[in-house]
Amino acid sequence: MTLERIRTGDVGALEELLRDAWAPLVRHLTLVLGSPEAAQDVAQEAFVRLWERRERWSAGSARALVFRIGRNAALDLGRRQAVRNRWAREGRPDPSPFAAGPDEELEAAELRRRVEAALGRMAPRRREVFELVRFAGLSYGEVGDAMELAPQTVANHMSLALRDLRAELSDLMGVDPGEVSGGRTNDG
Repeated sequence: MTLERIRTGDVGALEELLRDAWAPLVRHLTLVLGSPEAAQDVAQEAFVRLWERRERWSAGSARALVFRIGRNAALDLGRRQAVRNRWAREGRPDPSPFAAGPDEELEAAELRRRVEAALGRMAPRRREVFELVRFAGLSYGEVGDAMELAPQTVANHMSLALRDLRAELSDLMGVDPGEVSGGRTNDG
């Protein structure tokens, strides 16, 4: 209901979302970015983007949407950081104290690419459940309420999503994909 209210320009709904989602979003982004200050900047950007583009959003969870916007903004920040790293290799000064080494940047970028590709191949509902739980920090009950699913159904989707990810990333874990997935296919 909050997203629909935000779409209509209800500032009170945005304030409710800020109260509800700000702290968990900043905690999540701090883990992603490694910097509380950067996390707060990205969280603020996520709420601004949500509000500025409010008329575009379709029905769904406002909290999940602001987490998705924040995640994408964090990934954008990571890409900008990769440019800074390239500049550093070329002898230009590094403007950021949080620069990762080139090897770490490449590994992180490859892992992000692989995870995003694996998520893109998941059944839409399974992917949405996974993103709401893992990226938005919602509980199974909250996801169930938002998606009108039983908490056990949410748990089942999470289990299958994790199985799919383990199978997709098994080479990074040094495991045979057949052992991880139990030989089953993506049964969305």
